[in-house]
Amino acid sequence: MIQDWIRRIWARAWARLRLGGPLPTLAGDTDIGRKRKVNEDCFALLPERRAMIVADGMGGHRAGDVASREAVTRMRILLAGAEARRAAGSEAALEHFLIHSLHSVNRHVMALAAANPQRRGMGCTFIVGLLRGRTLLTCHVGDVRAYLISKTSICRLTRDHTYAADYERQVRADPEAAKTLVRPAKNIVSRAMGFAFDEDPELHRAPMGPDDVALLCSDGLWNMVADEDMAAIVRQAPDLDTAAKRLVTAANKAGGLDNITVTLASLP
Repeated sequence: MIQDWIRRIWARAWARLRLGGPLPTLAGDTDIGRKRKVNEDCFALLPERRAMIVADGMGGHRAGDVASREAVTRMRILLAGAEARRAAGSEAALEHFLIHSLHSVNRHVMALAAANPQRRGMGCTFIVGLLRGRTLLTCHVGDVRAYLISKTSICRLTRDHTYAADYERQVRADPEAAKTLVRPAKNIVSRAMGFAFDEDPELHRAPMGPDDVALLCSDGLWNMVADEDMAAIVRQAPDLDTAAKRLVTAANKAGGLDNITVTLASLP
């Protein structure tokens, strides 16, 4: 008992020393929604690692719940490992660690799928958020999202990896392209865990002020609740736990068409 307590104290002290600043306040919630039979989302809150993770098992694919759970478990192991500790002293090293880790998670999910015919084709979208000092680092594949909410604004940090989002970006860059391109279905992802990456996972960084809140979520939230409404819910809530529950409730009230998962982080 005493040894466990000492280890916890040492882990907290190590996190502060290596990553800088106080530990974040984290909260999260997940719900099956109103239409699905299984919750294929998974999330983790790791305050001593200053990290949060969201994975969304891909609907219509086999064993999406297994893919998301295994992806989160694998990332938790990597965040607790020696490579993460070595990278903690440098933002550039942390960025490399996050990208390398998502490749490792993907190899893990692909190997599990290859080993079991009942899991062939399983996959999930995935995002990890890590706080270093007052900088938020995110690394993701798919259409899970990261937002930064201040007292006056909400800023989406991530790009969706879907064929529909790729189409919209092409048309914005070249409006004439709309005449020849076929608009893809909205929910087909172009990058996900369980499938070989054509590109590296996408990494973003953003400074966090003392009144800012970082939000990671599955598409079951952002498809149901407008960005400004999400921001208003977070600002009006007395704490992050309440905010997470209210966000899930809002998505369900709007129809709850998919599993809903949200994680939140703030710094004192």
